[in-house]
Amino acid sequence: MDAWASADQSNNYNVYMGLWTDWPRGRILGSTLTITKSNGALVIAFAAFFATIVAARFWRMLCVVIHHVYSRFGSEHRDVLYHQRQAILRNSPAAISGLWSFVQVCYTHRYSTRQLFISISPIVVVALLSISAFTALTYFLPQITTSGTDEVLLIGDHCGQIYPLGAALQDYNKSIVTLDPYLTSVLSNAENYASQCYTGSSQTLQCSTFIEQRIPTITNNAAECPFHPSICRLESSNIKLDTGLLSFSKHFGVNNPATEDVSTRQVVHCAPLTTEGYTSSHQLIGSNVTRYHYGSYHDSTRPKHPFLEATAQFVNVKDQIPVLSDWGRYNIPTGDYKLLVFASLVEDGALTNGSEFRPIPYLHRDDADLMLVFLLGAGVLYTEPSPDPWYRATTHLEHSSIEGANSAVPVYIFDEAASPLGCALQYQLCITRPSKELICGNLASFNDAESSFIANAVANATNGNTKLQWHLNTYLKSAFLWDVVNKLGALSLTAHKTLSEGGQRPIPNNQWQLDVAHWWATRLAALQATFVNTAIGPPDSFHIPREFIDGPTDSNEKVACNSQKIRSAAYTSFNMLGLSLFFGIGTLIVTASLLLEPLLAFLHKCWGYQQHAYLEWVSQETLQLQRLAHEELGFGTWSGATDAIPTTKLGEKLADLDLSDPEHPKLRRAVPDSGDGTTAAESARAKGGVVLASTREISRTPSNNELGSEAEADDDVMSHASTATLPASESTEPGIMARASSTATGERRPG
Repeated sequence: MDAWASADQSNNYNVYMGLWTDWPRGRILGSTLTITKSNGALVIAFAAFFATIVAARFWRMLCVVIHHVYSRFGSEHRDVLYHQRQAILRNSPAAISGLWSFVQVCYTHRYSTRQLFISISPIVVVALLSISAFTALTYFLPQITTSGTDEVLLIGDHCGQIYPLGAALQDYNKSIVTLDPYLTSVLSNAENYASQCYTGSSQTLQCSTFIEQRIPTITNNAAECPFHPSICRLESSNIKLDTGLLSFSKHFGVNNPATEDVSTRQVVHCAPLTTEGYTSSHQLIGSNVTRYHYGSYHDSTRPKHPFLEATAQFVNVKDQIPVLSDWGRYNIPTGDYKLLVFASLVEDGALTNGSEFRPIPYLHRDDADLMLVFLLGAGVLYTEPSPDPWYRATTHLEHSSIEGANSAVPVYIFDEAASPLGCALQYQLCITRPSKELICGNLASFNDAESSFIANAVANATNGNTKLQWHLNTYLKSAFLWDVVNKLGALSLTAHKTLSEGGQRPIPNNQWQLDVAHWWATRLAALQATFVNTAIGPPDSFHIPREFIDGPTDSNEKVACNSQKIRSAAYTSFNMLGLSLFFGIGTLIVTASLLLEPLLAFLHKCWGYQQHAYLEWVSQETLQLQRLAHEELGFGTWSGATDAIPTTKLGEKLADLDLSDPEHPKLRRAVPDSGDGTTAAESARAKGGVVLASTREISRTPSNNELGSEAEADDDVMSHASTATLPASESTEPGIMARASSTATGERRPG
């Protein structure tokens, strides 16, 4: 397993499951819970379900408050809007159902505009706000509860740093055999990653492993010459790439607190070099060669005189064409580009032992390392001349052509045996101290940047010094820009992608700038991979000897090994602060809503607090409204009139619907049978008695006029009853007398 595994294989990483701290966000904001994707989906689903419960209980609490605020007590009767509003507030289980009920009320009473606005409109607005708020909460729930990214923490059980240069110093031949394939593989994968993920806005699976898909770079395609102006082919069309300060935490996924964060800056400044005055021609056995004089080449096989006069020599351009099969006037090209790289390293203004050549003064810089790249056409044939200042293929190859669609196409070759490109490379390292002060080393060559950083920043570090040194070494042991060009060769050139069988399709005039930018992207991608590969350790497939791998030696370095983050779609990371606030506040709302009504009941019972508002709230509950309707008609012996569930005596029957008018259903009183097939009224008449008010059907509250007429009718009945002769057993029945008395006074009481 290595850093280039695509996202669909990221579950093969050894990922830490459980609570951990994402230190760049702080101890509180960075508290994170990582679980599997399936378990994460369950948590999010439960959170959404819990949100609906909270929304319902929040609406219930609003209804209690609004109902009590609108409750009015007085001698005057309230209109239908008042009672319907209060009943809806009391019985709507959710904001959406309450809103719909109020919309229906508004439509029904649409002609009472002013009254509607005063009575209903504020509640409609509150309902809409409640619905909108909880809808937004549900939509943003994943962003609130999750960490906002798919970042996970790796377990560094097999953590180890590979140092190719150190291995070469121990055993050069062994390092070549074991480490070169590994380094070439890393750089090849980095080049592929840069091609896909550093251009455009690619969202492929291969671009979703590192914390940052691409490392930002400021590009200047109109830069001045990085060396003495006379040695550059261009005055102001050179390229300069500057990353700015890159945070180990933000850009490379190192899980360090902000007060321990290390930052790096890298700058590369390149320009095609002029060859006039820096070449010489020589005749060797069998061929002519061109020597390039940009410095003395260091030949380690000659200890007494290690530096040669020239930097490099190459056979002339025509002699580089390996095969030129002549089929009449057609040629079959088989050439391919070749690159030769030289590096010159500076420390304290002088060259280090690792330098491959000693540059001339016009190329040397005390504050930067130097990379010199020679590009050879090596038989590549161009279908069109290329004025690119590095490729420079404008020489027509006589008596040669490539077969086209309708005719032979003339071909062009490099103007010279090789084309040189010089690059100045600078580095800078900074550290953020606990006081949040940024302390930086110099922007200089690699060795000088490291030494000034250690002297200015690391020397003053107190605790965590070895942890800091571990991350710093991971960075320092990564591949250099010249490694990219040297290991990948022609494959590092973007022009190579349009090369077919030695024939080069037309390239833009700034092709060399595209190549340098691609080298840079590959180098940055390799740096991203270095941090991840260090945490997971080198793959077993390369069989790298343990002596070439530096493992952690103390507790701080082990902590550093377990401080690498990646992105993975196979897991879900929750932000514990967001998750805790969501469930905490939701639980408080639910608890408050459940305690509010018992609290009001307690206050009313003990001190009579808001008696009318409380009793109106209780009485307008669905079951209590049912009790009021049936009790008013005289059905049932009720108890629990202020409880949640009122009830009657066991076995008592209640009124049913009168469906004589389907457009106006109402409750009616059933007339019981006397047991012999006759109604109670008929039995009374058969006995010579009277039909009392108890046998009359009362299905609604009478109006004042009806009450007057009914009172007169009752007087007639009582007048008749006073002259009628009743059986003694019936004339002394207390219930009959009581009902007759109440009827005579005009009071309507059910039997």
